[in-house]
Amino acid sequence: MTKHLIKTLIIDDEDLAREKIRHFLGDDEECLVLADCANGYKAVESVCERLPDVIFLDIQMPELDGFETLRMIRDSLDEEAVMPLVVFITAFDHYALKAFEAHAVDYLLKPFDYERFQAMFARVKEQIRARQAHSSQESLLREIRELQSQRALKYPVRYAFKTRGRIYFVDVEDVDWIEADRNYALFHVSELTHVLRTAFGELAEQLDPVRFLRIHRSAIVRKSGIQEIRKRSERSYQIVLRNGKELDIGVGYRDSVFAALGLVSPED
Repeated sequence: MTKHLIKTLIIDDEDLAREKIRHFLGDDEECLVLADCANGYKAVESVCERLPDVIFLDIQMPELDGFETLRMIRDSLDEEAVMPLVVFITAFDHYALKAFEAHAVDYLLKPFDYERFQAMFARVKEQIRARQAHSSQESLLREIRELQSQRALKYPVRYAFKTRGRIYFVDVEDVDWIEADRNYALFHVSELTHVLRTAFGELAEQLDPVRFLRIHRSAIVRKSGIQEIRKRSERSYQIVLRNGKELDIGVGYRDSVFAALGLVSPED
């Protein structure tokens, strides 16, 4: 499985400090250093443009300190953009509480060694991976919702039946099964039956195959309403619905019914 590179950005007014962090990150194959910045204003611009996963931010800098830089970054990022994780770096330990109040992942006190840096970056990696996994899940959920929306537009989710001067609406999820009767389709919903004038073959093509399954030339069932399949004889089977209704599976439909339900069609 290919790992996502962790994009980093270094912000410190001291050349040697920036070089030290870049050197510590240099051997990490999972890390990509996007840039380093010598002041807060350049940092704000660079973060908004490059959208790093994590920033290493010095607290004491001229003109714009680390906390002000962080505030400007938050104010400047687009609403859709993800705020990078923040590791504060400073030579003064009295900023620690304020740093964590700003939701920093860690707080590096200068001078720090390679071991301390790697321990910090291991925690950063854990949070980045968790964030990426969550983002992937959210992306998958969005795709599922889009597919559901597209399906809802393609397939009817409700039918209207005219009877005795009234129009009666039935959601497809409430339909137990549909029966062909000459030029009509009989929608069986619990104890009620609703009649629709339509060609049965055309109706079968209009129904969502995720929800419905044609089991016979004159019968369509809602998949979620299937309770079991029974063998009647050497070559014949029947569907039993949750309401107890027993329906024969047409010989010519047997293989497609078993396949649609994720089953291996039995040999005769």
